[in-house]
Amino acid sequence: MTRDQIAKMPGRSANSIATTVAGASDAGTGGGISIRGSRTENTYYYIDGVKVPAGAGTGLPKSAIEEVQVITGGVPANYGDVTGGLINITTRGPSRNFFGGVEYLTSGWKVGEDITDVVGLDKFGFNQVEASLSGPILFKKDSLGNKAKPLIGFFFSGQYTNVVDGGPSYLGDVRVNPTLRSQLLANPAVLLPAGENDYGYGSQFLRSGDIESIKTRQNAGSTSYLASGKIDITTTPTVTLTLGGSFDYGNRQDFNRNNSLLNSENNGRTKETTWRSFIKFTQRFTNRNEEEERAATIKNAFYSLQLDYSRYQNSIQDFEHGENIWDYGYIGRFTTYRAPQFELQGTRLGTDRGARHARHLLSWIAEP
Repeated sequence: MTRDQIAKMPGRSANSIATTVAGASDAGTGGGISIRGSRTENTYYYIDGVKVPAGAGTGLPKSAIEEVQVITGGVPANYGDVTGGLINITTRGPSRNFFGGVEYLTSGWKVGEDITDVVGLDKFGFNQVEASLSGPILFKKDSLGNKAKPLIGFFFSGQYTNVVDGGPSYLGDVRVNPTLRSQLLANPAVLLPAGENDYGYGSQFLRSGDIESIKTRQNAGSTSYLASGKIDITTTPTVTLTLGGSFDYGNRQDFNRNNSLLNSENNGRTKETTWRSFIKFTQRFTNRNEEEERAATIKNAFYSLQLDYSRYQNSIQDFEHGENIWDYGYIGRFTTYRAPQFELQGTRLGTDRGARHARHLLSWIAEP
């Protein structure tokens, strides 16, 4: 799939583009891609020749994708031992002329604190901004001082996405009326009618009328940042040095239907960060003239040397506690008060002296 074809597709990610190829599917995989029925971890990704670790982010702005190649069988030897399939992504390079663009997509805006305070085409609040810029930095000039050929060029693109609910359900969600829930949080314990000193949770007395249905799943939003860049340095007509890299950051809350009624604010949070960089040296071999080129046995010969580094990091944490690990499971500080207790056992009160001693002892116990 080339850039011209990708521009006409509704999908905005490399994964959505890859699934248009026969044999590649993301149905029931939890976000990964299965090729010809293999496990998702057996699908290898390469971005500009950099192998992406299993489970790491492969997000790229749509404007940064030059080509997506999906290999479902007959994997070339240079990619190593692939038991499933391969998705090879090539990003866009610098251009001779300046160009750029900005694109904004939205389905609605959140205008309040409540999950239902979304105004727009739907209640799921999808917003995405993408921008790209490319052009030359330095030109080689001819004898007349005119710009003849770019020596250094750049390409950069970035994308920001914010979604209130990225995976809306047909059934929507349910919750306790927010006003009643606030009352329960303020007074969680109530006196039970069974006894004068028996207490229980106020949530035990919820009724069906206290429950309301909403279209948007609670605390299932996400925010992501994607970026890709590349700089080409043409030192000679046959030698090119390329510096490039990409960045993928995601921050989302993991929806849990068990928390919907009263505890949605404590849905877990997952943060993922992936960044990769590379430097590539390419040298081409050409003949002196067209006649030598036609007579040559080997044509279009070249070699490339590439050094790359990538890093993937993720964390799953509580929405409130975050990285404060000592707050997990911590209820609070308790102060313990101790006092001695005495009990009179095995004493016969047969004399006045014994009775007086017992009364004195009991009085001392009652009033220490």
